[in-house]
Parts: sequence; C-alpha cells; structure tokens
Amino acid sequence: MWCRWLCALLVAVLACLLGLLSFLVDLGTSPPRHHEVLVQTSESMTREYATEPKAIAASIADDGVVTKMGLRMTMSHVASWLMKRMTFIAGPFEAAAREWNITGIHLIWDLMEGDYTVISDIPSWVGVDEKKLPPQVTYVGPLYGKLKMEIPPEVMELREKATQEGQPLIWFAMGSSGQPPLVLSILRELLRQQPTWFVIAPVHTLLKGVGIDSADQHALVEAGLASDRLFIPSSLLPSHRVEPLCDAALTHGGQGTVHTSMCSGVPFVGVGMMPEQDLNIRLAAEKGMALQAMKTDHPSQVAGLMKQLVESKEMRVKALKIKEQCQEFTGEHAFVNLIREVTKS
Repeated sequence: MWCRWLCALLVAVLACLLGLLSFLVDLGTSPPRHHEVLVQTSESMTREYATEPKAIAASIADDGVVTKMGLRMTMSHVASWLMKRMTFIAGPFEAAAREWNITGIHLIWDLMEGDYTVISDIPSWVGVDEKKLPPQVTYVGPLYGKLKMEIPPEVMELREKATQEGQPLIWFAMGSSGQPPLVLSILRELLRQQPTWFVIAPVHTLLKGVGIDSADQHALVEAGLASDRLFIPSSLLPSHRVEPLCDAALTHGGQGTVHTSMCSGVPFVGVGMMPEQDLNIRLAAEKGMALQAMKTDHPSQVAGLMKQLVESKEMRVKALKIKEQCQEFTGEHAFVNLIREVTKS
C-alpha cells in the first residue's frame, strides 16, 4: 500500500517538474517582455487562499486514507508550511526573469501572481474585504463561457412540460474532465430514482467514451437512458442561457461551470473530478448554494443529494442571492478595461 502511495507521489512530482520545464522553454522562446505581467486566476488558486490549511483540507477526499487516519488537518498544516516556502526549482525562473526584465520569481507561488493579478471571483466568496486588497489585485467577477448560440427548441419544450407538470428541470453537465463511466452511472441512477424529472444533459462526447451513441435510441435503451424527459444534444449548448431556465444542476464543479451556476442563480450538486473542483464545490456549499458529493460516492447517494437539493427552497434563495452579488461585477468587460489601462501606461 505504502509503495503505491510513494510511486504516486513520485509521479506527481515528476509531472510538476515537466510542466514547469515546459513553461520555462516557452518563456525562453517568447519575444522579450519589458512591460508589466498580468496574471488571471481564481480565488482558489491565489497564494493567500490556496496555501491555507483550510483550503488544502478541502481538497482532501472525505473518504481518503489521510482522512480515515485522522491526519487531514495535520497534513494540511504541513503542506501549507511547505507550499509557502517552496524554492527548490525557482532558480531558473528567477534567472529568466532577470534576462527578460520581468519581476523576480523567488517562490514557486510567485508564478501565480504578476504586477497585476486579476481574480475571477467575487470577494464575498471567501469573505475577502475588497477595500483591504493591495492595489495590484483586482476582482473582475466570474469569467465563463458564453457561446453565441441559440437555445434549441428541445430545451424550451422540456421547460414548458416541466412547468405544466410541476416537475423540476435539471441541468446535468460534467465538462470535459468528467469520467465517462461515472457520468453514465450517475445519469442512469438519476433517471431511475426520479423518472418524472426532466433533464438536459450535454454529455454526448463523454458517453462516446463508454461506447454509447446518444443519437442511437437502441443504444440509449441498452444503457438505461431511454426517456422522453431526457435531452442529450449532439453539440454544445449555450450554458449561460440554458442553465437559468433550469431549477437545479448536477455538475463536475469546474471553475467556469460553478461561475455559470452562480450567475444563473441555480443551486447544484457538485461531483469533483480533481482537487481544484472539489474546492470550488466546497466554497459553493459553504455559501449554501450547493451540496458536495465525492466521485467515490455511490451513484445512488449522488441522486439522493439531488432530491434533497430540489426540495430545498432555502438553497434556491441563497443561489439567487449569489447571483445578485455577481451582477455587481462585469467579468470579461472589467478584465478588458484593465488590460487597456495597463497598456496605456
């Protein structure tokens, strides 16, 4: 068991080294930069938040070995101490910074900050007092995909039927990082437990990963996905226009996906595929607009959380409150304006 954990750790370290090496190579082949460096990040990836024990603990699985051994917070504090002092491979970056006239990089976490740091979140998400932020840090609000596409008629038909029957319309989106077998099992269980619900599920690409052609009705029957209340589009959907039509969502908790739910005022159940997504979901859960599931949970548990979510009027109210807070920020417009201001100087 411990050999497997050691091997996994070595692989993770090697992956980080290769990623940083790739970044350095790109830097060395890029044209000289003698102006300010602007970095965009989410709150969960800023130095102050990502290195805090609480945030690290949030990314550790509830049913993982570390948690079961009672070492969750201890390991989080140790990891926090190490992360705030990591300098072991900063040397080459610091040398490159001097050569290209860029602000020096002394710690690994300096890579996450620039002369201007733009945070694509809202301050209240983690209780930040915006007035106390240093001048080089700017909150612009959520940044997420806004495809210039029309809403398919199938979506409007499901919305109308759901309203007529008094049933919820569910947005089921698991992004590109969703694990196909897991997505299939959760969707199938959701349909089994709640056969009267209406579901919009843009997961056609993920289903292909388990050999299911969503355009083939026979394949859907065999997979347990046959339902006239389920719409699986064959192409992408404009989520920023479709999700606001829904009553609840089940997603993978990616940053853009969570931002879409925040700006839509739609509560969701999140099933993260990786630590960063787990943290995004936990932040939403702390604000009362989400319930968190782990990818190791049985599909029946995830479907059960959806029932709990749909029945909660309080979570809907809190999600709408978050939506109001998001409307105070202009997102990509604020980002573009900041870039214009920076380039003027």
